[in-house]
Amino acid sequence: MPLKISYMGTKRKIADCVASIISEQSPGPLLDVFSGMCAVSSAVGQTRTVWCNDVQTFASSVATAFFKSRPLDIDCEQIATLALPHFQDNSARVQERFARELAHEERVLASGSVYEVRSLEHLIPNVSTRIELELERKTLALCPSAKPYRLFSITFAGGYFSLAQSIEIDSLRFAIDQLLINSSIDEDGHRWLCLAICQATSKVATTTGHFAQYMRANEHNFARYVKQRRRNIWSEWLRAVRENNPIGSVAWRAKNRVFQMEANSLLDDLKSDRVRPSVVYADPPYTRDQYSRYYHLYETLLRYDYPTSSGAGRYRPDRFRSRYSMTTRVSEAIKELIENCAALGSSLVLSYPEHGMLEHSSEVISDLMIEHYGRTPRIHSVSVSHSSFGASKGQQNYTVQERIYVAH
Repeated sequence: MPLKISYMGTKRKIADCVASIISEQSPGPLLDVFSGMCAVSSAVGQTRTVWCNDVQTFASSVATAFFKSRPLDIDCEQIATLALPHFQDNSARVQERFARELAHEERVLASGSVYEVRSLEHLIPNVSTRIELELERKTLALCPSAKPYRLFSITFAGGYFSLAQSIEIDSLRFAIDQLLINSSIDEDGHRWLCLAICQATSKVATTTGHFAQYMRANEHNFARYVKQRRRNIWSEWLRAVRENNPIGSVAWRAKNRVFQMEANSLLDDLKSDRVRPSVVYADPPYTRDQYSRYYHLYETLLRYDYPTSSGAGRYRPDRFRSRYSMTTRVSEAIKELIENCAALGSSLVLSYPEHGMLEHSSEVISDLMIEHYGRTPRIHSVSVSHSSFGASKGQQNYTVQERIYVAH
């Protein structure tokens, strides 16, 4: 995967297999219509033009960075030198405000007491426990660029991150915005540096690998919990800045396209385009888990808009809900997908597991492909070990039979 984070449903393990199948199709653009972290698009690489689509801001930004953007035009050391004064300025202002809470947090993390550490979740002030902070958030939502930046400090502290880490995240975002304002970086550079914060947060967060919920300290995870709470955002961010670079040549990236739409809506819109994808790769969600719940924090980090939040996870109110993850709507969604791809005249390579949300998926998908493509699809079957990241199936790996349907 281009960006080094844990991501549910990634096709990294079968990406080479899928890329090989795609290579057998007619020349022309590949549309990766549920691109996620772009595992398949990366495996296909420069063998053909790549179009990526994902409804999430975060995933769309990843695709834009790796498949459309120029690399950073200044090195990591220069970036650190330019960003540090802005980072320190924002940090100092927020640290001064929360000096007492920061001192208490440090004492508790050093105490070795599971009980004391667990109490921090309730003692660190945030919008879900302090009405004055919620009122402050409402004001900031009208002017998100108000200084100092403090979205994470008043929203997520005590949950996914320590208060000190939350201040670091806010201060990094402030520094990056200042570099864009003073023209030290361009929009591409701003995107790279913001995605590097996303990668840094994935490394330090106190979670099971996603942001549907945060980990609570107990006797079994205590050492790991405290270690995560002490990890430094700045150093993880610089590491990510060094690691991330665009894929392929400048000329190849110039031909690629990135969309941010619901999959079937995009396929319907493309019917009016003169240039259409030669191949569509579709990897729709196949469990009841809504991905937007697991990656909402990245959306908030990139939008930096002080949204309202709800639940222990402090979820955004505008999270996308996929029909593919709804028992009552998955059938119509799959039908539209296959119908739209056939109407485009595109070959369709569709990944779907043996036991997904769609009942009798093998028969249903095959019948739909015969109806709309006029021939029986080729079907490849691959055994894949998946991790649920502590989602609805629990914290374990499980093996699924991934079926790859090919219609043309």
